[in-house]
Amino acid sequence: MKKLIFFLILSIISVNQLIAQSTEDLVTKIRRQYNEVSSMESNRQSISCQNGSSFTYRNMGGQNMKFPQSSKKCSYPGGYAIITSKFKDWEFEASAKFYFLNGQLFFVFANVSNVASGYEYRTYYNNGNVIRVLQKGGLYGEESNVNQDITYNSDGNWVKRFNTERLRQSSSMLK
Repeated sequence: MKKLIFFLILSIISVNQLIAQSTEDLVTKIRRQYNEVSSMESNRQSISCQNGSSFTYRNMGGQNMKFPQSSKKCSYPGGYAIITSKFKDWEFEASAKFYFLNGQLFFVFANVSNVASGYEYRTYYNNGNVIRVLQKGGLYGEESNVNQDITYNSDGNWVKRFNTERLRQSSSMLK
């Protein structure tokens, strides 16, 4: 019986290590893809670009305020595409870059700030699923320059929803 329990525990540990290793391998692959398309972007090797914009409206103290939103999609050799978007609202700003390979989202880099804090988020995707979310930043004056893995907590869930909503918003601006 003790051997069976020991074997089960050892099997669970092995499977967890295999999953962790495969995630690391995927993140390494995604970083290579990111570097490849970022180099093309820096060298202005886009095949085509499309721009779009809109406004978000807020009623603030009886006065209608409008806040600009913009999005740009550029295609690159090898099936890569980047959507770069900027969002503004009352006491809120965000920018996001969505990276695609052959129409499949593989990475999102976002900066989000409000009057009290600023954060940088890196989200890694594999086959449409989030495999890692990293966060850097914090309350102004208490920022951290260390990436924290927030994949499986409430902050990570917020980032996943943010990415989904902002990608949808970006896509609608580009139509």
